[in-house]
Amino acid sequence: MQGALFSTLRYVETTPAPRYPSKMPIAWTRPQRQRVQRALQDHPADSGRCEQAARRILPTAHERDAAAQIWQLWPADEDASFVIPKVSVGVLWYFHYTVEAEQHCVDALTGVDGTSRDSYLETHWKAPDQLRWVPDEEVTT
Repeated sequence: MQGALFSTLRYVETTPAPRYPSKMPIAWTRPQRQRVQRALQDHPADSGRCEQAARRILPTAHERDAAAQIWQLWPADEDASFVIPKVSVGVLWYFHYTVEAEQHCVDALTGVDGTSRDSYLETHWKAPDQLRWVPDEEVTT
């Protein structure tokens, strides 16, 4: 009996866990949560300053996830003019910045807890199939 238990445990230990996207919020520490919340309060959705918010959030996001990065969302069609969130923000956005950390996007639309990257577009954007992700460092305007 002991051999069967050991074999089972050994099998489990050597089998990598699948990487399922997390549906839980980002597990910020209290100071991290406060810094992200301040950035979002200083740069709310209706301010049109999502880039400034993202640049303030990124260093804190790097504390949680070394691979954290800023993304821009652009219309997929080059002839389209705007990206349109589901909530009214009172201004038109030509593009939008968000921070990805721990497989979540964090910005003024998601709040401090973020939204899973897998559901971010469908949750927060009209016509999500008409948007394209662009890594921030690749954007030239």
